[in-house]
Amino acid sequence: MHAKLVLTLGDGAECATTTMSLEADLPETGPKVLDHAEQTLLTLFHDLMRTGFCGFGTRLARQRAEAAQANRVGRVVECSQPYRVDGEIGRVDFLTYEVHDGDQVLWTPVNSESDSTAFAALGPREYYHTTNFRELLLTFASGLSMRDTAHTIQRIRHAEHGRRTPMTTAAAIVEREGLAVQACVASWTAQTLHAEGFADSGIPAGDTVVPAPLETAVCLPPETVEAARITYNADRPPTLQIPEAALHDVYEQRERMISISIDDVSVKKQKAHRQTTTEKAAAAASRPDTLKGLHHPVAHVQSPNGHYLWTGRNTFAVLRRIIAFLCHHPLWAHHGVQCFVDGARDLRFNTLILDNTRTTRPGASLGTISRARARGLWPGRFSLSCPALRI
Repeated sequence: MHAKLVLTLGDGAECATTTMSLEADLPETGPKVLDHAEQTLLTLFHDLMRTGFCGFGTRLARQRAEAAQANRVGRVVECSQPYRVDGEIGRVDFLTYEVHDGDQVLWTPVNSESDSTAFAALGPREYYHTTNFRELLLTFASGLSMRDTAHTIQRIRHAEHGRRTPMTTAAAIVEREGLAVQACVASWTAQTLHAEGFADSGIPAGDTVVPAPLETAVCLPPETVEAARITYNADRPPTLQIPEAALHDVYEQRERMISISIDDVSVKKQKAHRQTTTEKAAAAASRPDTLKGLHHPVAHVQSPNGHYLWTGRNTFAVLRRIIAFLCHHPLWAHHGVQCFVDGARDLRFNTLILDNTRTTRPGASLGTISRARARGLWPGRFSLSCPALRI
């Protein structure tokens, strides 16, 4: 059986239409005939799409060069280097054109006088990475290792071995996009904190950041807690029952609280090729203290408006973003705040300080950010922690 795929490019004029086609024979026998036929058609389809994309790029470059040449004295000449694109469609390159007058270059397809230039300037060995490709990388890299991400990308694109994006390139793209996002978030954080009356150090410049008292309580009534204790003890033996003396003073209503969970995450640097057990042992013996890793604090914020995840280069930056987030959203008048930490060393030296002006339980509303140690804060002994804090 024979398959033929046809792609037509044109600008409306019949004489300016280009038709491209690719053909392949489909297997008709064998135990996995359907599998082989599917793979053949997928490869044929993606090869045709790449061919069509290259045709489009070349025609577009030619049209722009001819339009530029119409206003100048000169001739259209092929560029010495093809234009390289790394996209969801695959890694491709196509011809571009310039306008020359003798040895002088009058117009190029990049950095032209027109604001609507089609192609971005590239380095000698650089590829233009499309938006679709960057989004694809970020989507997979958020849940997979870079090695698995690169493998998945190649599987989706059905690219030839010589046309695959190296894992190091994929990692560099994700890192560059991540740095751009982090810079944007950092700028928004600084602007928000400044607007709310915070100094650059994270300490409030005055009373402008102190929120109004809660309109309603965020704690469960004592009778509700007691009823829950009785219900829990009803079908349990005495040894498993909860005595009344074991109850805490207050219990928060989950739907009336903003929960912030902060944790320090350390991940090891990934390598393009993993070492064998022998190679690992030899490397560890020669460099016992040079294991590279990444310090990556994570804060999970659960609020009635939804769940949010904040990350940053260090704990202090993450805490600043949490403060900006809490100030930006108008939840203070109706919700309390509770924090959960695991006692990591960096969290003990970069503490999110909360005061007790909001509810009957200390540690419920925003006060400041401090880099001081506050051992008595998290159990709720706010008054004992004040001498250690710069407030």
